[in-house]
Amino acid sequence: MGPSWHLLLLVVLLAVLLALSGALSPGVARAQEQGDLPVVGAWTGGPATAGVFREGQWFLRFEHAGGSADASFWYGRSGDEPVAGDWDGDGQATVGVRRGNRFFL
Repeated sequence: MGPSWHLLLLVVLLAVLLALSGALSPGVARAQEQGDLPVVGAWTGGPATAGVFREGQWFLRFEHAGGSADASFWYGRSGDEPVAGDWDGDGQATVGVRRGNRFFL
């Protein structure tokens, strides 16, 4: 056995630690399907976090961690472009879509 087994052991241990921490779990921040579009917003008024827009369906995370979406809902339709912003000045981002030359906020 040469020094390569040390590297293999290190890689395996790192993979186990990442899996236990949730960093490798499928989460909303990783677009999973072709056509998924990333979105970012301060959904709860705190720091901005990631989300995904998929053919009219939104998947949002409220913290910087792996895992399932904290919120999932329909707004818009296939072909719309997602937008997010603090439209009413309350400190929280809300979703919207652009469809052609029209915005739905």
